[in-house]
Amino acid sequence: MSSQAICESVCGWIGLTLRIASVAFVVCPAIANGAAYFSISNQQVIIGNDQVELVFSTTSGNLLNLTDKVTGHDFISEKQGGYSGFTFGYTTPTNTVQLYSNGGQARSVSLTPKAIAGGVQLTIQHEKFFLNGGTANLTATLSVTVDDVSPLTTWQLSMTNGEQLTIEQVAAPALVGLGQIGDDPSGAYLVYPSAAGILFQDPVHNFIPHQGWGNQLYPGGWQNMQFLAYYSKQSGTGLYMASQDSAGYAKTLHSTRLGNNWLLLDSTYLPPFQLGGDVQVPYPVVLGVFHGDWYDAADLYRSWALQQPWAQAGPLATRADVPDWYKQTGMLGQVTTNPGWGSPWGFSTLPALAADWQSRLTTPPLYFWWGWENRGPWMDPPDLLPPNEGWASFDSAVAGTHSASGRLMLGVTTGGASEEAPSWPVLRASASQKRDGSFYVLQSLAKDLQRCSVLRKTMERGDDKWKGLR
Repeated sequence: MSSQAICESVCGWIGLTLRIASVAFVVCPAIANGAAYFSISNQQVIIGNDQVELVFSTTSGNLLNLTDKVTGHDFISEKQGGYSGFTFGYTTPTNTVQLYSNGGQARSVSLTPKAIAGGVQLTIQHEKFFLNGGTANLTATLSVTVDDVSPLTTWQLSMTNGEQLTIEQVAAPALVGLGQIGDDPSGAYLVYPSAAGILFQDPVHNFIPHQGWGNQLYPGGWQNMQFLAYYSKQSGTGLYMASQDSAGYAKTLHSTRLGNNWLLLDSTYLPPFQLGGDVQVPYPVVLGVFHGDWYDAADLYRSWALQQPWAQAGPLATRADVPDWYKQTGMLGQVTTNPGWGSPWGFSTLPALAADWQSRLTTPPLYFWWGWENRGPWMDPPDLLPPNEGWASFDSAVAGTHSASGRLMLGVTTGGASEEAPSWPVLRASASQKRDGSFYVLQSLAKDLQRCSVLRKTMERGDDKWKGLR
């Protein structure tokens, strides 16, 4: 048997196991499988390929280095920032305030690297977590895979819960100590996929200490993609993190300036709450390096997204199931017919407004219409009907706008219910409740604010009157 085969066999059997009382280490040379490799020392496990390299501590499983091998930049430049790997939040029956822990709190950690088809894989087992002043019967298994040819590594985490606690969130990867990139900090940018997209210049210095951006729920209208990127315009080196989730599980992305000159970035999965329940993050997360700017990072995400079910029908412009009027629309505007907001327009003015814009732009307009609701925008949802000028006026406005080559779009609240709405006594039973029995509340933007509680299931509106807006 070759020396490499012997070492592979020994490493695969023993792994690299650390215990409080005893330590068992096996030192192996770098074992290559194509371009991917791993090596082991008494203090570190190193995995990588010719583009990216990760270094993990054998004592805690802490990610010590994440290096772009093309530029030589190590993104974890602040080595005293804390534990990088994964974190989790939990509650207990006697403490409903969420507490936090991470892999660094495990009393027993083992690291097992091995060669696999097309790359190498490192499995890090965390056991006997120090929680609430004692040792908890929790086990976390983190798998990190390096592909032979990709600059992106793949992370997956599962947790076995033998305690009377509820794991309410899991962040993997969770990276701390991300410092300045490049000599000129003004050329460093954080990419966050919120609304139309946000670029934060020099977040290491410009974020307020202990603050940042994130905690927006995906899927949603604000956080509408699943990736973060941090890059230097000067050197071209960049860090990329993305969830590869085609099913739309609930998650958030976070970016925080925790230290004077470094950031925390993480991707957080929000599992169903279950006392004593295990947690398996049901999708992989990729983490690695790229070269370029925000466009190149978005293109990485796009290359994955185009392979998902929602993109299989092709571009909207060529899809037969998308109506021609939508493809031809060249202007999106907003109009309100609510007199309480000082609007000069009524329902009857909408067709003329559409005709005016059609003549000016020679393209069909689409309006987001507010103020048609029975008591005004965001009042008494979901009981928005009948329209405040009556159905005859409403139908005439819709038909006239269509005749003028325009279209109207309505915002219809189906995921929440006002506690002042006539249907609230019935819908109350479907409202989501906190642990203390109070309701989760959506804040209304109406002039006369109403408490709107979140419904556990989005309502399906079957009213025939909505069909005239197609």
